Amino acid sequence: MPIISTGEILCTEMNKETKIGKQVSYFILSGRLVPNETVNLLIENKINKLQYGKNGKTVILDGYPRNQNQAFALNEVLKSELIVFYLDVPKDILLDHLFHRGRKDDTEKIIEQRFEIYLKEPQPLIDYYTKKEVLVKINGKTSMKNFMEIEKIFEYRFSILG
Repeated sequence: MPIISTGEILCTEMNKETKIGKQVSYFILSGRLVPNETVNLLIENKINKLQYGKNGKTVILDGYPRNQNQAFALNEVLKSELIVFYLDVPKDILLDHLFHRGRKDDTEKIIEQRFEIYLKEPQPLIDYYTKKEVLVKINGKTSMKNFMEIEKIFEYRFSILG
């Protein structure tokens, strides 16, 4: 199953050094989140280019949407069944991962800034997808168990949609 990673798309744009890539760089290197409009456009372009969400094609979106604005934009682009996995990862595990992934913008100050922003954004999105009855919350402490649980849910959901 194909995966569209928001992080990979943003890094690719940065490496291309296009106008959008330079804007993305500015935000990421200053510890800020890339504006919704930019992220929405990049995701929409990728989905349309690869024709996901049409004719029963399935795709996994990694790191998107991160807020309600992005969720609403996704609704306009993706017209297929939606399952949203929320990995509930404790702060210490998340910070440890971020500090050890080796990106040049992963300084302690920037990671803390991003984490503060992150703490504010997901709850309305969690509430939104809970109301739509498409949210699956998974304890994010152990990665292998997570993927096994996600796989079971996919198998079940797609067997009944079939």
